[in-house]
Amino acid sequence: MHENLTAKKESTRFDTEGMDWKDKAQIFIPELQMNWEEASDALEKSWKSYKIARASNDQMEMNVLAVRINNIQEWMGIEVTEFE
Repeated sequence: MHENLTAKKESTRFDTEGMDWKDKAQIFIPELQMNWEEASDALEKSWKSYKIARASNDQMEMNVLAVRINNIQEWMGIEVTEFE
């Protein structure tokens, strides 16, 4: 188990304030059918894929990934990124 980009982000949907990573990682997010750790990993992978798509100027893939990133962020209750 590892901490990633969402480890320090607080959720507006779940009471994560002051929670350590081990406990936070186990929070189940029903809309995503995964726990916080799995959602964090999916978000991290989506961001990496988005950066690759942006580097190759693949607008269609960037749009798909932007929607995926925003959906994960929304269901986790963390700040939603505004894409241009």
